[in-house]
Amino acid sequence: MDLIRIYFDIMYNVFSFFTIELFAQYQLKTYNSFNKKKLRIYYLIYYILYSIPANLPKIFTYLDLCVIFLYFYLTGKKEAKHCIWIFLKYELYVLIVLSILIISHTYIINDFYFLDVNETYNNAKDLICNVMLYIVLFLYIYGKRLSALHEKKHYSIYFSAAAVFSCYILSYFSLFLVGNPTNISRMFPVIFSLFFIIIAVCLTSYQKIVLTLKTNADQEILITRYEAERAYYEDVEKSLNDISSLRHDFRNHLLVLDSYAQKGDLENLKTYIAKLNKGLTDIKLIKSQSSLVSAILNAKSNVCREKKILFTAKCTFPYISISDFHLITILGNLLDNAITAASKISDGQIILSIRQVDSYLEICCENNHAEKIRKKNEQFLTTKEGDHIFHGIGIKNIKKSVNELNGTIDIKYTDNTFTVNVFVPNYR
Repeated sequence: MDLIRIYFDIMYNVFSFFTIELFAQYQLKTYNSFNKKKLRIYYLIYYILYSIPANLPKIFTYLDLCVIFLYFYLTGKKEAKHCIWIFLKYELYVLIVLSILIISHTYIINDFYFLDVNETYNNAKDLICNVMLYIVLFLYIYGKRLSALHEKKHYSIYFSAAAVFSCYILSYFSLFLVGNPTNISRMFPVIFSLFFIIIAVCLTSYQKIVLTLKTNADQEILITRYEAERAYYEDVEKSLNDISSLRHDFRNHLLVLDSYAQKGDLENLKTYIAKLNKGLTDIKLIKSQSSLVSAILNAKSNVCREKKILFTAKCTFPYISISDFHLITILGNLLDNAITAASKISDGQIILSIRQVDSYLEICCENNHAEKIRKKNEQFLTTKEGDHIFHGIGIKNIKKSVNELNGTIDIKYTDNTFTVNVFVPNYR
């Protein structure tokens, strides 16, 4: 029995299964994680047994394709049409990416001679390229997750470099061992297993870092939401107390007004009415069907009041199905940018509208400004003093969140106004 060949076949098929599993988890809309745990053991046993015979009939190739589709079908909650499409995408991914990896690996390692004369090296090369196929998919998926958190990509660069470096070191070891066949049966499994452990540690560490960053981002969103809503409810409580106090003193206020009226003291009468009116104006709050939207708008309204900006908000939507992270990113950055621009002129004004249009939520924010709008490579440049390092980061983050929600953003501006229209799906 050729133990080296069996070792390579087992490792090849195991990594193929890991790629299938990862692809299904990423692509299937109705992924069943419970089935995944049950199926993993059966599939690994199947692939180990499948690796033992040396030459299987051609029909087993078709059986293998059926087994792969069956995995997508069982973990995809048996939605046949969707699973067929995902199965075809997987096969296309393997065909294209694996071909690119094999060709690039051959040219970089320069192993043309060994491909024709050494079957053991061919098995080793196939395994290495199959491992790299899994690594490419893994780094792509977790790189996207890291990018969605608006984090810097240096983690992705470091771990990608470590994984690729390990694969190519493994490749040169393979060439060395084939060229020096002494104790080859003992060295191949040991060297390959060692490097697989190194690669697994790199990928696992990268995965944990991304998941930790996501957890931290979720906690920051929860804290931001809590702080915004706490401030909002404090304003509500203050307003209710003011209303209660005003109602309690209403009789006394009427007596004072009646006294001024009887005396014909119109000057003091107007002054007193203006004071009462100001008290009523100060307790006005922005209300909506979303406590988070209400909290954000009232917090920004307070900032506008301090900066003497006229802020008008109109909310006509039945519910919000957008995640807190994206809602805070879009609405917070829109209003922060508008406040920055409007605060630099004496008659600063912001008009915000949030409304439901069919199955979309439309967020329209318009503000006046006095500075020249600057763009570079289709990117807006900040007008904030001292923030040149963060050119256009607010608009960039808004666009990123809108794209992730499969929405659209339209930006228009004149010499006096700046308008941003955002459309994002909003349905249950």
